[in-house]
Amino acid sequence: MTELQHNCHDYREMHEASEAKPYHYVGSGLGNVYLVGIKYHVCKRCGSAAADIPALPELLTALARALVKKQSSLTGEELRFLRKRLKFSGIEFSSMIDISAETLSRIENGRYAVQLNTDKLVRFIYASIARDRFLNLEAIAKWSAELRTISGGERIIATRDANDQWIAHAA
Repeated sequence: MTELQHNCHDYREMHEASEAKPYHYVGSGLGNVYLVGIKYHVCKRCGSAAADIPALPELLTALARALVKKQSSLTGEELRFLRKRLKFSGIEFSSMIDISAETLSRIENGRYAVQLNTDKLVRFIYASIARDRFLNLEAIAKWSAELRTISGGERIIATRDANDQWIAHAA
């Protein structure tokens, strides 16, 4: 190996993510997700990090739930995350929310803002199709009536509760 190449395993340092120093988790496709209470390794040589994330499918469900329930507007990447969780292509989903595939792509890539009516529709569609027992459509309907355009993109914090279940919320 040359001086620039190395085995990160030989230089790894173990950490535990805390509320004061959460682990920035980008593997979900969301740039604003931070995990608390998990173990992760950082290479002391190059700075790369890798996390041990238990129950990944449950984490992704908790993140989607937090997005549907958050009080601020969805960002394009958050909308894309919800669409992908439902396993719809861009073309299928754009037809469902009555916009062109090109417009959906521009929204998901941050070139267009998510309009309020699109935001609400995406949340209702997700809550209706996902069959998440923690997403109550009546509560979402009541909350949605009060939703106004508020800048989104705040941090999503996920942590494990006493029963080792993922809990996520917008902060």
